[in-house]
Amino acid sequence: MRLARWSARLAVVAVLLVGTLAWGQPGGRADGVLGRWTGTFVWDDEPDRVQRVEIEFTAEASGPGGSRRFIGPGVYRTERVTRFEATLDYDPRSREIRLSEGEADEPGWVNDGVHVGTLSPDGSRIEARWVSKSDGHQGRLVLTRADRGGK
Repeated sequence: MRLARWSARLAVVAVLLVGTLAWGQPGGRADGVLGRWTGTFVWDDEPDRVQRVEIEFTAEASGPGGSRRFIGPGVYRTERVTRFEATLDYDPRSREIRLSEGEADEPGWVNDGVHVGTLSPDGSRIEARWVSKSDGHQGRLVLTRADRGGK
């Protein structure tokens, strides 16, 4: 009876330990992007015009070479509210992200580029550079995890 109790306790400790170790490893939960993110975007040539950004990644899929794809609705809050669909491709080995914006609900909204950057080692922050394909216009995106979603 005493051996059974110790075996059960050891099994619980082992499960907790494995879960804790997996949290910070590639493929573990810290590498997930699901959930709500908030932050700012600023064009390099308009440093005083800060745009508030909110994205909620609600779906996740496997990509090529072990990469992960996250999709969800996003919104920019300036003097107007602009909604768009966000697609983030993430490579857990390099922590590189590529965030593209689908068609926005605001006419003339610039979304012909991509945000390229990294996810922080603890999975709580994204920093990326935007470069527009048509005119080379550049800016900086910084997102912070507001909450975890998904699994």
